[in-house]
Amino acid sequence: MDNPEISKMAESRYDADLSSSGPESCDSDLSSTGTESSSAISTFSRKNCKFRSKASDWTLDHLIKIGVEYDENFTVLETFMSKVKTENIDRSLGTVPPICRTLKQLTLENWTFSYNFELDKGSGIKDAMEKTEKAIEKLENEQEMQEKVMQEDGQNLRLYYIWRFNVLNFWRYFLTLLARWGKPQREGRYTNLLMAFSKIFFLYPETGESVRDDICIKDSNVHGTPVLRYMTMANETSQLLTVTEVKQYNAFRGEYNAEAFTFKNVSKKVLGQHGIKLVMEASESYFFPYVVGLLCIGTKIIFTYLYIEREDYYRIKEKGCIQKPRKATISYTRPFDFMDANDRPYIMDTLFWFGFVQSHGYKY
Repeated sequence: MDNPEISKMAESRYDADLSSSGPESCDSDLSSTGTESSSAISTFSRKNCKFRSKASDWTLDHLIKIGVEYDENFTVLETFMSKVKTENIDRSLGTVPPICRTLKQLTLENWTFSYNFELDKGSGIKDAMEKTEKAIEKLENEQEMQEKVMQEDGQNLRLYYIWRFNVLNFWRYFLTLLARWGKPQREGRYTNLLMAFSKIFFLYPETGESVRDDICIKDSNVHGTPVLRYMTMANETSQLLTVTEVKQYNAFRGEYNAEAFTFKNVSKKVLGQHGIKLVMEASESYFFPYVVGLLCIGTKIIFTYLYIEREDYYRIKEKGCIQKPRKATISYTRPFDFMDANDRPYIMDTLFWFGFVQSHGYKY
């Protein structure tokens, strides 16, 4: 059970951290803000406003200085998506086809088990492997749905076999991770797991390293790469989702209740890194003035979007900050653990929709 006292203490410490770091001006001094070490803080002078050149060195304090802030409370996923779907959507796409509802139900029926990488110290591996192996065997031998889909159009049959292939691949990769438990793990294991998971919903990622992002903020060049990108596949490619990843669950600050989650439950450095990468991707965003992202902490994903007006985006680049009282905001959902059978149903429709948009109605 979550401890409300711990959550209140963490929130009080967080408010204390921020009490002296409000966005007074673009040229104010950051050398004493927050609890970050002096080596990790940008030096700001009145004549020359310098930001850290690496996005990975940014903190929440830096975002606040340029006029970007996180909402106080999380947004329910349905409300979050209703905002995203209002911008720049090609109406000729229509709606996600009914076959996706069928595939969602099949996923829920066949994938009933959970696994907690954060808490399990190895004792649950045998049980998880047995459940996964049984699920693989069941889906490989499934005939009823195959026969039903074969009677429908070729598009549904194609989507069914792609979905089935990707579900089986995910489970096999999960088995590989469990089999290697206790051995030194590659840092990218959660990245690979997320990539495999997203393909179940016809989402196809590229690694962030394929293209480095740069943005010039006033006279400072900031560069960095997200861990993954999801680009649209139509003739003119745009940024669909920007994914940043934290490899350790300790990015969360203390204990939290998912239903009372706020940005204060995540470390300031993680928030800064994610936020600046959303700003860097703004000019390429398919949903502009929304820039949609995923903040991944282990197997927990938080949907985010930056809302920034075009004039504010260019003012950040030219002047170093948005002119008060205007600001850009980052909205976010509560965390959803895609390895938790209780959380998966809430995010599947959203992921199927993003997959539908990325492939331009499954044409690619």
